[in-house]
Amino acid sequence: MLFVKTTKREKTIEDRIKYEKEVSEIGEILSDEISYKNISSGDLASLIDISILLSKEIKVKMFTNTILRIFDTILDERNKIAWKSLPPIASTVISEKMLMQLTDIGHRLACFNNTNQTVNIVENNIAFESFIIYGNVSTDFTFPSMSNITRKVKVQFTAEIEPPLSDVPNCGHSSASGVIYRNLATNLDPKSTFVINSKLVAFSFTRNSSVKLEKNARIKLRLQHEWEKRRGDVSKCMFWNLKTSDWSEEGCRVDESTKSFTICECDHLTNFAVLMDISGREKPSETKSWLTLVCCTLSSICLMITICLLTSVRSLKSRRNLITSHLCLCLLFMNLLTSYGLQQTHNTILCRSISIMLMYTAASSFLWMLLEGYILYQMIILVFKSVGYISHRCMYCIGYGVSFIWVSVALVIVKPNGFFDNDKNYFCWISNFEQPGIIWIFIGPAFAIIILNVIVFIMSLRATIITNLKRKNSKETQQSNDLKANVKRWLKGWISLLILLGFTWILALLYVHADLYFASYIFIVCNGLQ
Repeated sequence: MLFVKTTKREKTIEDRIKYEKEVSEIGEILSDEISYKNISSGDLASLIDISILLSKEIKVKMFTNTILRIFDTILDERNKIAWKSLPPIASTVISEKMLMQLTDIGHRLACFNNTNQTVNIVENNIAFESFIIYGNVSTDFTFPSMSNITRKVKVQFTAEIEPPLSDVPNCGHSSASGVIYRNLATNLDPKSTFVINSKLVAFSFTRNSSVKLEKNARIKLRLQHEWEKRRGDVSKCMFWNLKTSDWSEEGCRVDESTKSFTICECDHLTNFAVLMDISGREKPSETKSWLTLVCCTLSSICLMITICLLTSVRSLKSRRNLITSHLCLCLLFMNLLTSYGLQQTHNTILCRSISIMLMYTAASSFLWMLLEGYILYQMIILVFKSVGYISHRCMYCIGYGVSFIWVSVALVIVKPNGFFDNDKNYFCWISNFEQPGIIWIFIGPAFAIIILNVIVFIMSLRATIITNLKRKNSKETQQSNDLKANVKRWLKGWISLLILLGFTWILALLYVHADLYFASYIFIVCNGLQ
């Protein structure tokens, strides 16, 4: 242990601090000594207390670099064991002292800095900047002020701000202090139910870090995630409340959140971080993987057999079966793309291509479904009256040509990024969690087709019922049997149409867009049975 309370060595250092000419030397010795040794849990509190004593006895500029090196060493990865061995309360107290200490140093440095220039110091675990401010702070102000400090954090203001005069005695102007900490946020509250997913960013215009901004002004922070946000995770913009020693989201909101970063807006200045609620995270399921493999294989085999029979057996060739074979072909491709293509997010070009092909095959499927419904209706009506005839060429134009126009229009509206954005999409599909509304480019026409199919189905059912009621049979039992047979046939047709009209793919949309994970299991089973 380097320092233990009440040891002679610590008392000696405290005594030597009283003599300013030796303070700089003491700080350098302390910094050098801990730079190559692992710190124990007992050293943490002593190091912070000694740093506070140093800062009180000398001019800030003389020791800022030294104190930052000491704090940087304390936050180093190799000293995680020391932090973890501390009781939660002790860890919180030490972390809060560090926050307050560097905020105080930043403002004092701005007041006693004779160069009238911004001071920035960057270490491995700390990026520090002290600003001298005269007049108002405009919307062009940024922290960090230099891109070489870090590109992962950006602090700006939404409106011009009139900062208060610095609360450092005899300062005479305004000041600002900004600090970015690595590995500190987790030490503030080791038992937090949320997971820290960004660096801790402290910014203030006074040594009292929690200051309310003017009415229309907001601080805007772009915080890079430490790890990629996963499906089901919820980003929360929070700050460390020094009064309650706890995380709070009061006065803060999430402006934008992607897989790699979150933009927060808050109405006050303090110590900010992104915390992740992972309670809704989707977990990998071996059961679902096996279910997908079995059902996808079964569905694909059945669809291929159906296509082969309908196209090769002469007795089965008809206009209705021609439509059915093309519908099965589209469903086969859509089935394969959904099962094996949705997760191919590692390659942007490949994923966008899959997304476009998936929308095209899905659009074609719905259009062939519409033709299927129309032909069924036409077949029933043709028994009693002559109706219009749709040529094969016209059917191909509707089934594949209209879907091509549909996808082309979508591509023009949402651009290639709308089909897949690596920072926003979890699947190779047209919509994402940041812009869920663009899915209506597909859902809107698809729902219109489903409604038309339902109307066609109701009209067909009505025509069949009316026709059967008009038919009279002399034998009551025969009529009853015919009615039962018809009811069975209607129910069978209704269930088949319901599946074909999109129930399966509505489940897929609920899973992808509404995070209804149970829907994925129902979809896999229905997809295998269609």
